[in-house]
Amino acid sequence: MASGFIKISENNTFAPRWTGYDEILRLIARELKQLEPKEQNLKLSDWIQQHFPTEEEKDPMDPGWAFINKRKNDLTNRSIDLTSLTIEQTTSFWNAAMLAHHKLNSLGSNYSTLNPEFMKSFLEKRIRT
Repeated sequence: MASGFIKISENNTFAPRWTGYDEILRLIARELKQLEPKEQNLKLSDWIQQHFPTEEEKDPMDPGWAFINKRKNDLTNRSIDLTSLTIEQTTSFWNAAMLAHHKLNSLGSNYSTLNPEFMKSFLEKRIRT
């Protein structure tokens, strides 16, 4: 059941199970740190990381739709709105997503346990925007 929501545009939302939501954002945040301009992409990576739990925040009783965000001392819904990003941030976000997809295909489980087809579906959702 969908429990994570990535709003791509006003009429287009990718809604995976929470584990897929967390891993997609984790991989994109990781890849953003490698892209130029570094300072801008590090800030974007930090912002994205606020939308999924850290390893320390993972909870076996996680309800799926939200997590206890110890950084904010609050319950955080698994929802991110990409429509608020600037054009430059949006470009960086999707470049990082494509890089993550490439690494998933080439490195497999050495890179992530996320199925590459899942990231492909996410990227295809963007094309329909």
